[in-house]
Amino acid sequence: MPSPLRVLTEVTRELQGSHAFSDLLQLIAKHCAVLLDTSRASIRLLDPSATRLLAVCRAGSPLHLNPAEEFRAGEGLMGWIVENGESLRTGDAEQDPRFAPRPGLKEAVGSFLGVPLVAGDATLGVISATHPEPDHFTEEHEEHLTLLAGIAAPHIEIARRDFVVRDPLTGLFNHAHCHEALEREIDRSVAYGLPFSLVLIDLDHFEAVNDSRGHQVGDALLKAIAEILGGRGPRRDANFRLRGQDSIARYGGDEFALILPHTPKNGAAAKAEVLRSYLEGCDFSNLDLPAQTVSLGVAAVPDDAYDRASLVAATEHALRAAKRSGRNTTVCYSRALAVASALESSRAVDIEKFIALETTIEDKAFDYVYQPIVDSHTHAVVAYEALCRPTHECFPGPAVLFETAESAGRVISLGRACRTVSMSPADQLDDDCLLFINLHPRELDDAALMHEEPLARWASRLVFEITETAAIEDYDRVRAVIKALRGHGARIALDDLGAGYAGLNSLAQLQPDFVKLDMALIRRIHTKSATRRLVKHILEFCSGEDIPVISEGVETAEEHDMVRKIGCPLMQGDFLAKPGPPFPIPAPPKS
Repeated sequence: MPSPLRVLTEVTRELQGSHAFSDLLQLIAKHCAVLLDTSRASIRLLDPSATRLLAVCRAGSPLHLNPAEEFRAGEGLMGWIVENGESLRTGDAEQDPRFAPRPGLKEAVGSFLGVPLVAGDATLGVISATHPEPDHFTEEHEEHLTLLAGIAAPHIEIARRDFVVRDPLTGLFNHAHCHEALEREIDRSVAYGLPFSLVLIDLDHFEAVNDSRGHQVGDALLKAIAEILGGRGPRRDANFRLRGQDSIARYGGDEFALILPHTPKNGAAAKAEVLRSYLEGCDFSNLDLPAQTVSLGVAAVPDDAYDRASLVAATEHALRAAKRSGRNTTVCYSRALAVASALESSRAVDIEKFIALETTIEDKAFDYVYQPIVDSHTHAVVAYEALCRPTHECFPGPAVLFETAESAGRVISLGRACRTVSMSPADQLDDDCLLFINLHPRELDDAALMHEEPLARWASRLVFEITETAAIEDYDRVRAVIKALRGHGARIALDDLGAGYAGLNSLAQLQPDFVKLDMALIRRIHTKSATRRLVKHILEFCSGEDIPVISEGVETAEEHDMVRKIGCPLMQGDFLAKPGPPFPIPAPPKS
């Protein structure tokens, strides 16, 4: 058996290397068993709530039939160690009054020795060992294990933090940490007036590598790219260096993010172009792959954005522009020229619209009209929908305006301007009346949404009507935002239900407070038996879920009468009242 000093020296040396979290724990447990001359050692770490000790690693076979057996802080020998912050040594564990018997124990525990793992002021967990012979562990063993715990705990703490924020494949920071870093850097940039840039990097034609060579080669390529981005690649370029404050993250799939504090957009663009050229010259023959290229998008604070959501949106638009313009290029975001030129390859774009969009946002160049939503039987007004009417000649209607804003990555900015205007007459609403405000899914990324005035003041009267549900990509995120909006008192409506799969899927996924039927379902519904059956099914489902349904686009007496007949509780349309200044009172319809 090696001497304790030699074991402790060896573990100290090995801990200086780079290890995955699980490998690090296994290394420590293995040395613990050798140090204490036993075959069984284990490490248990506290969960994030610091209430449960989780089995994370062991040397030797488990004592319990359930190897993942948990203990609460204060429960059993190990729970006592955590609660008291002291080591514990006993010659016969099962006779100790602190022992917590559990079913499924495969054999007698015997001797027990455990020491708390402490880093700074924080208790991380317990490192312990057992031996079948009674009184095996001595005071000297306890001293040795205490030394090992003191050596190992700081490494465990660092590795655990790293495990949470690192991508397991590439070792780079992960998507969640990237967004946290963006928030911190943007706050610092705004507070001190310093420039800050983001570069998104997309590996060109990566899907073809996965399809032709398999995911194993694809993963190897991603790891190789990550090593190059992190400065660990075989080829080095004197012009491409990351500074200490710069960081690289795996943003998702084959995308990477380069975070550049204290860097203006032109500086970030220059670095991105050096990186593009650098990667183009790298050799991937060891993977039996040809040269690889990347497309890069660049955006900056304060030039292009003011918060994380708008910065990411701007950078993503620039990246898409780079890919649409042929790949293997760098594109910087701008509110007009760069986005417009990037979109020319996929559809005709009028550059004047992008310029007009900026003017429209800055000058709030739109009016709002309001259309009542009424009870189908009493015709009492229960709500109004605010409808945007752009005044710039480039935008004949709101659809063109928002389509242009989406192309330019300016939906959030346009939405803020629209809400300012649409909410201005809110104090004229009757006390029991709601106000429906249209909301593009991208506006759900706006962190300031419920902190705007007068939205915060009128939250309990607001219904956010989510449009363009086909644009929703991450339902988990949207549900989280909706939960937060409801926490402020606001409600959610789903627009255009029945217009394809996206609307029905959103109904199931989002559980809105109101549903609006697509106008196409209402048009001439009195002549279409199949449409009536579909609408009846939707009404039956929504009734069971306690979701009021609004028939939108009721334009004739026949449509009005049929909507009432099939039992739709609410309706809206020109037959009842045309949109007008705030707030029109509809005349009773003549059916």
